[in-house]
Amino acid sequence: MNKLDIQTLVTYDTEQPADSVEWCPQEGWEDIFVCGTYQLERDQESSLANRKGRILLQRYNEEATNEPLTLLQTIERSAVLDQKWNPTQRNQLAAAGADGSLAIYALTGTTGEPVLEHQTAAALHGDETNDQNLLALALDWSADGKRIRFDHLPCALYLAGGDDSLLCMHDIRCPDEPIMKGKNKTHAAGVTCMLSFAERDHALLTGSYDENVRLFDERQLKASVSELPLHGGVWRLRSNPHRNPDQILCGCMYHNFSVVQLKADDSFELIGEYGEHASICYGCDWQQVGANYRAGKRIIATCSFYDHKLCVSEISTPV
Repeated sequence: MNKLDIQTLVTYDTEQPADSVEWCPQEGWEDIFVCGTYQLERDQESSLANRKGRILLQRYNEEATNEPLTLLQTIERSAVLDQKWNPTQRNQLAAAGADGSLAIYALTGTTGEPVLEHQTAAALHGDETNDQNLLALALDWSADGKRIRFDHLPCALYLAGGDDSLLCMHDIRCPDEPIMKGKNKTHAAGVTCMLSFAERDHALLTGSYDENVRLFDERQLKASVSELPLHGGVWRLRSNPHRNPDQILCGCMYHNFSVVQLKADDSFELIGEYGEHASICYGCDWQQVGANYRAGKRIIATCSFYDHKLCVSEISTPV
């Protein structure tokens, strides 16, 4: 197929290094998204690291007469490593913090412009010596929006991947400790992200520091179904659930943001590349809208780290 055309609409300086972007799925607030930042500061006397960050609540309005991108709110907090909107209570946002915390916010607009209001928080706990070093690195909601978990597998099963390069499935029904139900050693470096692909039964996509995006069948993890080499390490995978769900937006850290097509025969094809960012490409997401929203335009937001750059762009298919 023809390569996609990706054109920058607006750029924004986030001031702090940016690492996550999430468009709001709530009807009526489709023009709202959040960007998370991570600023590392070190105490010269104690050598302790202070990881602080922000949640930037943004509105993109292409019909605005002046600037199309408006900063609605800044939340000062611990560094933000991941964020996800609740798939059922779609105005609810969960944020993972570098202090090992999980915070829940609600987007409300009863008094004018929408704002995020803090609802509750919880913290991860390790042993006494490691609590201060715990990071809440990634999170997701279950399909029913009631639990924070990873994918749409039965509730007794979960998938995990990490710096040991392993992709594992565990069964948590054992009262003592989870039982490993499957293990894959295909990745040549750490597993960085997973996408449980609801549009195809049992389909699981993974990204890795080894620069490949892979497709697995959740029922058989011994080998990947297909894979595609990208560049720079694949940090994030995002599908467009309402339009072209088989097109996957990939954050390729040290290279660019890419779009790959998951084809009917389960193979991948690279169909678009976006090279606007000059630093580590971490955060990316599709605007959560259907084909009838604003003449069917496909909008993405992307952000990068050391250049603290946020971009909103339009994706189109050349005629």
